[in-house]
Amino acid sequence: MLGISRMAAIPYRSLSRFYDTTLDWFLIRFRLFESAFFDDCGAYILVGDETVEGKAGRKTFGINQHYCSTYGKAIPSISMFALSVVNVSSKHSYPLCVEQLIETEEDRIRKERVKEQRIAGKGGKRGRKAGTKNTVKPESDYPLLRAVKSCLASLKGKIEPTSEKKHLSLRYWALDGYFGHQAYVDLAEANGLFLISKLKRTADLYFPAKASTEPKRRGRPRLYGDKIDLGKHYPEHDVTTLVKNKLHDTKKLHNTKKPYALVQQFKARCRTIKGRLLNVVVLYPNGASALENRVVLFSTDLTLTAAEIILYYSCRTQIEINFRECKQYFGLSDFKNTKQERVTFSINLAFTLCGISLILRKGYQKAFNLPFVSTEDVRTMEKASKMAEIIISASSKPDTNIFNLDKIREIAKYEAINL
Repeated sequence: MLGISRMAAIPYRSLSRFYDTTLDWFLIRFRLFESAFFDDCGAYILVGDETVEGKAGRKTFGINQHYCSTYGKAIPSISMFALSVVNVSSKHSYPLCVEQLIETEEDRIRKERVKEQRIAGKGGKRGRKAGTKNTVKPESDYPLLRAVKSCLASLKGKIEPTSEKKHLSLRYWALDGYFGHQAYVDLAEANGLFLISKLKRTADLYFPAKASTEPKRRGRPRLYGDKIDLGKHYPEHDVTTLVKNKLHDTKKLHNTKKPYALVQQFKARCRTIKGRLLNVVVLYPNGASALENRVVLFSTDLTLTAAEIILYYSCRTQIEINFRECKQYFGLSDFKNTKQERVTFSINLAFTLCGISLILRKGYQKAFNLPFVSTEDVRTMEKASKMAEIIISASSKPDTNIFNLDKIREIAKYEAINL
């Protein structure tokens, strides 16, 4: 807040009161996206992911123990889920919606109950107790799923460009492997989306059961056919050549430094995602144990080709760039607010500034005729413009020494901490 107050020349108290207001952040970000980036001829998909930011103390709203992959363990932090729109051709990601994960008292009670059941079940007999009957499982409810539902609810019915000539169609939703299970497949279907995600490399996949020629027997028909051996090459399912010809760029088939030498595509069923036929693409890298070190992608849209699934899933990583810039440049890791309204404001402001920086990057890129402009370049240019404004303003006044300590301090305070 202090940095914004200094750069914008707004009194700190006025800015502090502004942080207590409630704004329609989704509408602000969507109108910015529509006016500056939306291309009616472009193909867009929806991507989402969770990010964690460590916070000290105990007073910050929503602080809890969240797993952080950087540290490899749970740390005191706040956690957010964000949805972003990605242009498939340019691979530019624009954040639209963000929700903070909040653990309720019911969640804590549920976690304690599960922990007690796990401890009580150790050393006992396997299986359920005699005489128990099947019961309907309660609907899943936990902080991350609630945040995802809230983001999708914000999108639903609001993606309506102001011009009749413009039409934004979002059919595909790319998520990482953590979300590749039944709950999110059902959630995507309920919102009219096709999910593109990843399965474990040891996933149990089965061919659809073949129609039986024998007389019909009692009971429901078989759903699962022969099990697919993912460590085996099926020549009839090999689509490597088609994928490479479609993408025209073998770099898009790279996983770190290992290019994929084999790509197979199946229409398969999975035990963990029941009641649905999946469009599965398996990628195998070069090297000794290529058939073991595989990546298993899937989509609920059976009409997608393997190249399209790979291309759409590769767009998912663009939201990570938004997370990095929000933390590095726009105050997501620096804000010291603790109250609910101000924490929500700070989080949404960081993601909104991320979108505005894309507009500024586009402007500087066009003005200087450059192939690429980074957020760091924009930050440096804006800071240089502000400092030049101060120096010129001071030098235009008669009998003013611009090199006195007060003027130097006024310029230096944009970088200094204690001045």
